[in-house]
Amino acid sequence: MSISITFFQFNKAEYKNTEELSIGGLVRYSFKDANGKQNRQFKFTTGEKVAVKKFKNGMVEPRAENASKINAKLALLRVNAKNLYKEFEAKKEFPTPDVFKAKLNGEILEASEDRDFMKDFALFMEYHVNKGSSRSMQKNLQMTMDKLNDFSKKHKYHIDYSNINLTFYGKFKAYCKGLRLKDGSVGLSKNTLGGHINRLKMFLNHAKAEGWNKFEYYKNTSFKVDKETKKVVSLTENEVNKVAELELSDRQKDANGINRLELSRDLFVLGCETGLRYSDYSKINRKSIVEVVDGYNLDLRTIKTQKTKEEVVLPLSNLVMDILIKYNFNVPKAPTNQKLNENLKTLMKLAEIDKSISTHSARRTFCTTHYHAKTPISWIMAMSGHRTETEFFKYIGVNLVENAEKVRDANDKYKVTKRGLLNTNLKIA
Repeated sequence: MSISITFFQFNKAEYKNTEELSIGGLVRYSFKDANGKQNRQFKFTTGEKVAVKKFKNGMVEPRAENASKINAKLALLRVNAKNLYKEFEAKKEFPTPDVFKAKLNGEILEASEDRDFMKDFALFMEYHVNKGSSRSMQKNLQMTMDKLNDFSKKHKYHIDYSNINLTFYGKFKAYCKGLRLKDGSVGLSKNTLGGHINRLKMFLNHAKAEGWNKFEYYKNTSFKVDKETKKVVSLTENEVNKVAELELSDRQKDANGINRLELSRDLFVLGCETGLRYSDYSKINRKSIVEVVDGYNLDLRTIKTQKTKEEVVLPLSNLVMDILIKYNFNVPKAPTNQKLNENLKTLMKLAEIDKSISTHSARRTFCTTHYHAKTPISWIMAMSGHRTETEFFKYIGVNLVENAEKVRDANDKYKVTKRGLLNTNLKIA
């Protein structure tokens, strides 16, 4: 039986070479019990950071600042892991990966009223880094932690597990509703506030599982996540074509020779035709496109989408191929989300489309146009990454009346041609 420990940097591929990134460890070990050979593993953070380009082969390059100190710590962790394994082997009692990890870190975390809530929240964020959660999730957790810290300071409310109760809930909601935002408006939207409450509850459940939190006030039904259903805004296929056909070649170009309004239009059309999220546009390149019988596919099985890490394969339309050829399959970097949304307003005016859309409308357009074109829902979901039909219908905003009409279109027995039956004694037959 054996043990090995390697060191790596979390989500290394998503960061630039000059960015500092946390160093993590991966412990793999095996042992025999009554059920035969067992293999276990766990990841942990070392508490050290270094620039991506200065970390190679599990070590910090000698030229890097604090290289000797960090490498010595990594070496000690490797020795400690092997010594712990020998102890377990001698006792013939191997713990779970969580207990092994706690012992390696030099502490067993126990439930205690004296635990530091904010430090535990930071550990929760670290957990999401370790398990490879999306950067948007990590960013949202940071925003929730910032809001909790700001609330605590402004209202002099010391947050710990024992007082995350309905009193806290009411005060935190009032604080969020009174925040003055950058655009001059007051108060977070219901969905933004609900997102913070949802992430707080996620953390409290995690803390419960870790043994840090023994209180359950947050499970009261009144401690709820508020949501509001937003009107789904999407374009029809004809409207997408109107936008695609806009003549924009005479528009001003930037210092790099790029027509930003035209690029914004092309990116939006790409989203309408592929269903990709704004964050995934950069994944479209020559290497990710495969020529197949009767066309071309965008194959993201080896890359995966950023938000949900779904593997998707998408058929590419003539419209998409024309855009990609135009940029030699190397689409320029997208403008910021804010700038792209500003450009979309201009494009809607030029196309004479009276709709208020955003970058997210492109993905909704893809789903709704396929739905109304009677593409099987399971096929659309395989391309969009939605996991349930309930989630999908909510996303495209299909109401019960529309759903009934779809059933009628699919089955002639529901098509009753005689009119005025409710006002007469006529019979259908």
